[in-house]
Amino acid sequence: MHECVIKRIEIEFPWGCAALVGFKLFHGTHQIQPINPEAWIVSGGGLLMYDEPYWLRERPYILEAHCYNLDDTYDHTLQLRIVVGTPEEVFAPIHTVSLLDRINDMWRRVIYRKR
Repeated sequence: MHECVIKRIEIEFPWGCAALVGFKLFHGTHQIQPINPEAWIVSGGGLLMYDEPYWLRERPYILEAHCYNLDDTYDHTLQLRIVVGTPEEVFAPIHTVSLLDRINDMWRRVIYRKR
């Protein structure tokens, strides 16, 4: 595997887990999500999405999920989806319109509207 960038992380919590299930994602010793190292991602159920790019530059390109379940009655299973792309895809230059172009466009619309 070559260098890649995590584009999106999706964690699906089962409905009914009552925020008794927690999740963290690591690359080596670096915690990727949540950003606060003392926090855990918890939910009562549903899909959580994080669209913050994370560049996997260092080998090994292995991610590790840490999870817990405090529910003493039911087992709960999280679903984890990770979307990756090449650095060129994720960090490609975005075509931006300059402020001057926007002002010119605005004036054209104002002038032509009055005619």
